[in-house]
Amino acid sequence: MATKKPAVKAKSTRRYKSQQNITHDLFKLLVAKVKKNTAWAPGQKEYVSVEHCHFYHSVDKSGAPQKTCSPIGGHFHEIIEETPATADAPATYRTSKAKKYMIFIEYGRKVKKIVDLEDDDHTHEVEYISSEDFKPQKLNAETAKLMSTVGVAPPSVPGISG
Repeated sequence: MATKKPAVKAKSTRRYKSQQNITHDLFKLLVAKVKKNTAWAPGQKEYVSVEHCHFYHSVDKSGAPQKTCSPIGGHFHEIIEETPATADAPATYRTSKAKKYMIFIEYGRKVKKIVDLEDDDHTHEVEYISSEDFKPQKLNAETAKLMSTVGVAPPSVPGISG
């Protein structure tokens, strides 16, 4: 029985991270009203309508894509791309309903999940502000060495060895 040779992939050019330019787009989520619970006692609900806005950065400082806007007033929005970016124009987006993080205990472990904001389903219109190109941050050798040693050994506690 003959063995198959692995398929040869087409050669590609190398892309050095130090030479990569990443485009960062800044957007503003326009003013909308959130229902803020101002009740003092637990379990009660007294909502006040509060105007607010958010900002959204398409990538973080290391160039990784962002999926949510900055949180304001205890909530955030997931950002959903409607049309992709082109060489001449930024992408267009819409927002999800208001969301927040909740901590649940599953199988004895704490798990952080995204849930809808209770009794509030507001969204925002998204407005483009500006773009800029940047290079991802480099980690210098001394910082990398320090980061690799931090947290390796468990902290020492008097009277407990190991």
